[in-house]
Amino acid sequence: MSGATLSDAKLRKADFHNADLSDANLTGADVAEANLAGANLRGTTLKGAILRDADLSEADLRGANLLSAELAGAEVSKSNLKGCAITSEARHAILGCRTESL
Repeated sequence: MSGATLSDAKLRKADFHNADLSDANLTGADVAEANLAGANLRGTTLKGAILRDADLSEADLRGANLLSAELAGAEVSKSNLKGCAITSEARHAILGCRTESL
């Protein structure tokens, strides 16, 4: 699904475990409670996406756009967040989570 356009898609509780979503466009998508553990989200646009309570553990988010994304309750342990665009509000929403790189 690399490079896929999934803007505004309803993907709540979807299973994308270890999926390759690199360079995909998920602008405004609802991926709340989705399993994105180990997913390749490198360069993915998640601007305005709803990622509430999603599992992003061990996901590769290098260079991803998380501006205006809703990340409350998201699990990001061992995720690679280097170089991703993220708002201070989103950063605050995940501060309670264990992060390897933010």
